[in-house]
Amino acid sequence: MQNEIIVVGYQAYNFIPSLVVGEIEMIEFYLDLTEIDCLIFTSKNAIRSLEKSATKYPSMEIWKTIPSYVIGEMSAKTLQEFGGRVEYISTSSHAQDFCKEIAGFLAKKKCLYLRGEEIASSLDQTLLKHGILLQSQIVYKNRCAEVLDAQPPPNGSYLIFTAPSAYRFFSSLFAWNSTYTAIALGKTTFSAFDQRINKILSPFQNIQKTIAFLKSQ
Repeated sequence: MQNEIIVVGYQAYNFIPSLVVGEIEMIEFYLDLTEIDCLIFTSKNAIRSLEKSATKYPSMEIWKTIPSYVIGEMSAKTLQEFGGRVEYISTSSHAQDFCKEIAGFLAKKKCLYLRGEEIASSLDQTLLKHGILLQSQIVYKNRCAEVLDAQPPPNGSYLIFTAPSAYRFFSSLFAWNSTYTAIALGKTTFSAFDQRINKILSPFQNIQKTIAFLKSQ
């Protein structure tokens, strides 16, 4: 396949052309975690923010002993790198499927959902409807990056979007070219795409596996 593949998101990668359109702002916070039975993460950014706050408030280091329920291989990997306790990794990249998978495990447990300021799903509300004892904490913000003198991707590009906000920020910075194909790493990102564009839901949540998949087509 001759079409250029570009990852659009929050960081540059050394193995593939990248377009950084967003930035993450970590929000410092303090919580007493002694009565929390489990942690819920749908983003590796939430894990990083928790670790940053725990570095400032040592009593929060207890988070690494609390069972964590996560979406995606990358979130699980980030959790393990910080020494967290992975209890469950979702088989789905969609928050609503994740909710159905974990609801039965969380009954009668005090759960803490660490999340971004803006989320594309209603995971917290859905868990509450299932009777889960849930507390939510906003721990980071997404914001559009200042992209100076950046050229739009060439015609025919395959654009891998790492999050719904990455697609939104890209669309605010560049006019959508009808020759582009948008690639989503998860169902939530896929659902954020405009219905009129060319789009593909990757069978993988991993960037490198998605690249290999596109090159095999």
